[in-house]
Amino acid sequence: MSEERYQTGDKAPETGQYRFDSLVEGFSQQQENKVIRVAQDEQFPGAPESGKPAYWIRVEQ
Repeated sequence: MSEERYQTGDKAPETGQYRFDSLVEGFSQQQENKVIRVAQDEQFPGAPESGKPAYWIRVEQ
């Protein structure tokens, strides 16, 4: 089963830790391990360093 990815601008389904997965367009190896906290219904931000549209994956705790 694949992990659900959330894109910049999507609202978080629940409060938790989310890991940067990849840019929507392009590749960024430097930001692969970036983890952020997002509150429920808060919009996902852009990539940590560039601000470009990005994908995020929930980190299980």
